[in-house]
Amino acid sequence: MSINLSKIISHALSRGFDEAAVAYYKLDRVMIKFANSQPSVSQSWIEYIATLYLVKDKRIMVSVVESVSEEEVVKKINEAINQVGSLERSFIYAPLPEPDPNAKPLQNLVSSKVLDFLRDPSGVSEIIVNKASEERIERFAGAIDSFLGERCVATSKNFEACEKSTYFSFYIRAFLGEGSGHWGFGASSYETRDLEETVSLAAHYAKESSKNIKDIEPGVYDVILSPLVVGNFLGYISMALNGLNKITGMSFFAKNNPGDQVASDKLTLVDDPFRNDMFGSAGFDDEGISTRRNVLIEKGVLKTFIHNTKTASVLGTSSTGNAGWITPRPWNLVIVPGDMDESEMIRGVRRGLLINNNWYTRYQNAVEGIFSTVTRDALLIIENGEIKGSAKRMRIADSFPRLLKNIAGLGKRVYKAKWWEIRESIETPYIYIRDVNITKPF
Repeated sequence: MSINLSKIISHALSRGFDEAAVAYYKLDRVMIKFANSQPSVSQSWIEYIATLYLVKDKRIMVSVVESVSEEEVVKKINEAINQVGSLERSFIYAPLPEPDPNAKPLQNLVSSKVLDFLRDPSGVSEIIVNKASEERIERFAGAIDSFLGERCVATSKNFEACEKSTYFSFYIRAFLGEGSGHWGFGASSYETRDLEETVSLAAHYAKESSKNIKDIEPGVYDVILSPLVVGNFLGYISMALNGLNKITGMSFFAKNNPGDQVASDKLTLVDDPFRNDMFGSAGFDDEGISTRRNVLIEKGVLKTFIHNTKTASVLGTSSTGNAGWITPRPWNLVIVPGDMDESEMIRGVRRGLLINNNWYTRYQNAVEGIFSTVTRDALLIIENGEIKGSAKRMRIADSFPRLLKNIAGLGKRVYKAKWWEIRESIETPYIYIRDVNITKPF
């Protein structure tokens, strides 16, 4: 600990705040960037971040201090007491909860392999470069990001706890001729096989996308979404399952309630904070409430939104252990696998596409879930159960409610996918969706 959290809380109360909480993060971090098939940049640094939650007369202020200095945090509190009176009273205010006796740090979240990597990353870089050479691609680019993190939370309700965990992610983009393929992995640790498989999958899609490249017409296609695409979509789905977005109406589930059928019965989505193999795990949330495993959607039926005490109070329910002081947040989003082999999915498609990756996902109407996203890297054409070539960049232009209800199958195997378009910790299979609207990008 570099700052005294109890002292920070006491100072905030002495200055006149009714309630206060502080979340403190220390990240011992290493990043390796690859360009032209070789490590190009190696960086190591330590990040210190203190986030303050301050309440006066039901007016809420949240401030971030990117500094190890306790004096800087105190200075921010002194400034805040002069500013908080200009804020409106929060329409979702609820007092910080009393300490939860079950809210305790999780154990076994620190990986010795990640600690070894942070000390000496050269061995991991060598594995990646050697595997890429074996795959006979022309070149690759990518990045590794890893850290040992400490997260501490203290509140004016006398809750205080700290938790340590590790994080490791690696993504790679492989190139061959006019084709490219992408894959990414993110977890609390890694094995050599995770690194090599990430390289192999990116290389596989680069090779497939370099064959028989042709234009396709816009229209309605059956699609197979890779875990990279599903992972990106899960960020938007989890926001729609956020209690604050339901309250404000900025969710395509805003008109739904637990018990409603909102997806195909093939889909079960869980938020599981207790997975020590995933990087989002936590034993307590930012309000000092014990986390818990929440089934969000079960066989297509909405089971719960995620809540902190504020959103739960407005909607007449209880916290799900997902605070976020203002907005709730998920921990580890897990899609329960199905019963299909990936090759079986392809054989079942008569006219369709396999989408390796996507980016630039944007809403046209968040309330109805209408969005578009641009395909990236391999876009494989499927005809009568076989891959017949690859297409140039296209766009999915549809709605999340439609896609969720049109899920026709899920893969048997799950992947921990991660790159910069996937913010959350996720585990998902490939997903087969019928009748998806595909257009050309502008």
